[in-house]
Amino acid sequence: MTILFVLLAILLLGILITVHELGHYLSARALKIAVKEFSVGFGPKLLQRKSEKTETLYTLRSIPLGGYCAFYDEDTETLPEDDPRRYNAAAAWKRMIVVVAGATMNILLAFVLAIVLHLAYSAMPVQPYITDVQPGTPAYTAGMQPGDRITAVQGEDITVGDISALSAAIETLDEGEAVTLTLSRDGDTVTVAVIPQYSETEGRPLIGVGLRAGERLTVGQSIQGAWDSCLYASTLILKSLGQLFFHGEGAQDITGPVGVVQVIAEQTRSGGLYMYLNLAILISINLGMINLLPIPGLDGSRFLFLLAEAIRRKPVNRRVEGTIHMIGFILLFGLLILFTFRDIARIVGG
Repeated sequence: MTILFVLLAILLLGILITVHELGHYLSARALKIAVKEFSVGFGPKLLQRKSEKTETLYTLRSIPLGGYCAFYDEDTETLPEDDPRRYNAAAAWKRMIVVVAGATMNILLAFVLAIVLHLAYSAMPVQPYITDVQPGTPAYTAGMQPGDRITAVQGEDITVGDISALSAAIETLDEGEAVTLTLSRDGDTVTVAVIPQYSETEGRPLIGVGLRAGERLTVGQSIQGAWDSCLYASTLILKSLGQLFFHGEGAQDITGPVGVVQVIAEQTRSGGLYMYLNLAILISINLGMINLLPIPGLDGSRFLFLLAEAIRRKPVNRRVEGTIHMIGFILLFGLLILFTFRDIARIVGG
């Protein structure tokens, strides 16, 4: 791993966590819930600005591994019961929206990135079509035109995406023998007979055309493809989580931040921007879905307490809830440290 790819990996994790916290922040602002601080990064402050209108403190901190959205009276600060800034003063349904908004933002980001990926890199298989016809070549003489789609070679229909059928047919011809092509041109069917000409440069007979077997997806096709990709990834993640929790399968493959950074750096170095965006999609969906699990310390657990509050029309004992979340957070942090040491040992030993 080079330092550049490690930095790119750290940047990616930081962006995904910040986007998660941005979901909490934007939903809170939309629902008129006061936000005490919105931070990009952790650790010592580098820059800060306080909004006179909302009293929100915006900070940029030195460790670029995410950020946080802090609400009034959510942690240790005590405010009067009638203070409108209090997070717990907001209706339970509003807080439920705020809690799930972080994971929702991660999943939405994955969907948007998947659309971009499909638009930039994906192609839909089609019947091979002519991209260009070189002047003075057998194809030019036979009247072939750019845009013609090849539907049959030597009378045999060819499948979608089969770009090799023409080359395979030409290789079997005797010298001076013609290859018969059935073309689709502006809705009409055209049949041409082309005698390949031997190319000294290529060392084989050619007819003088450029071929493609795929075309760029439209925006609508890209959206559908992105939806299918994200749905497939989500299904795999849920299946893996189920196997992990109920059967213990895959526990040895779990990695901490160090392992994730290593994977991102190595895959990006070999696969470039395409792989970087693919990993961003997968990790963002993973982050969103895991946060919705009903595990103490995660958003899913907070949502369950809020749901109970909405049903009972009164909150669960705040101290009990806080203790449960704190225990969950400590256990999760302990697992994080364990996985981190295991990652380091694996890297050093491997």
